[in-house]
Formats: sequence, C-alpha cells, structure tokens
Amino acid sequence: MVKNTIRNGSIDLIRTIGIIAIVATHAFSSYPITRTLLYPWQVPIFFVLSGWFWKSKKSPSSEIKSRCTALLIPYCSWLILLLTLETILYIHSNNINGILRVAWNALRGGQYATTPFTVFWFITALLFARIYLVLIERIAGTIGIVVVSLAGIVSAWLIPYYLKIMWLSLGLALPCTVFIVAGIIGGRFS
Repeated sequence: MVKNTIRNGSIDLIRTIGIIAIVATHAFSSYPITRTLLYPWQVPIFFVLSGWFWKSKKSPSSEIKSRCTALLIPYCSWLILLLTLETILYIHSNNINGILRVAWNALRGGQYATTPFTVFWFITALLFARIYLVLIERIAGTIGIVVVSLAGIVSAWLIPYYLKIMWLSLGLALPCTVFIVAGIIGGRFS
C-alpha cells in the first residue's frame, strides 16, 4: 500500500537552507564570518526538525529500530566506503600505521574522527539524543524529556570536555536533546 503524504514546502525550504549552510561552512571554514553567521544554527536546525516530527509515546523498540534503519545504515555504509578509500590512499603512500590510526579514530567517532569522518558526529548524536528522549518519555513523560534537555544544557556548561570525549557522540547527544525538545514544542504549536 502506498502512503500518501503531503510535503510541507516550508519544512523542505528549511532543510534546503540548512544543507546549504552546512556545505558553505565546510567550503568556507577559513572565513571568520562563516563561524559567526552559520555555526550557531546550521546543525541545530536538523535536531529541531527531528523534534518537529516527534511522535509522542512511540515505543522505545520502535524508535530504536526506526532510527537505526534511518541513521546507522547510511552511517555504516559511508564509514565502510570512506575507510576503504582512505585505506587505498594510505597503502599507496606506504603508511599502514596511518590507516590504523584513522580507522581506530573513525570507529570511535565524535571528536576523535578526522577528515573525512568529522561530519559523522552529527549522525550518532542525533541517534542517541532521540533514543535518550524516547526512553525518558516512556519513564517520565513530557516532563522527563524537558528535564533531560535542561540537564543537557547544564552539563554542556559544566562538563563540556567529558561530553566531548565520549565515543560515538554519546555525550554530545545529551545537550543536543534541547534542540529536539524545541522542535517538539514548535511542532505541537504549529
């Protein structure tokens, strides 16, 4: 059965602007104005959009399965493809130790990943932020997800280093929940 859905042009426009901003940030990272104008919102907008489409009371198993399918399959596919290309380049330059270091850091993800894997932090941060929220919602309801997002803000302020060093952006996912919650609130009142 084909599901009929009506696309929201405004949401598509926001996504498009967000993608352009991310590309511009990477293309023009050496310009200070890029950090000033684009960094504060270019990635958070995707967390907000994720919250905008939040389905309250979704079962944790359903959310985990859905997010793993939508996020981990592309994540692993790109990781394998890029590691293969990096391996070829490192073998060509006779730098086996280099590829072992790059592969290890890519597998740890988050702050450890080096180019071209630096963009991967977002995928696992979004995955774990969604999982944190669906688990907390199941346990403590809407109040729980608001409390978790506030805890994310406080932890980002008090212990940013410890959040940053957790593998696969597990720590960064906590403060990212605030953007998802902002999207949930915005989506409910739209």
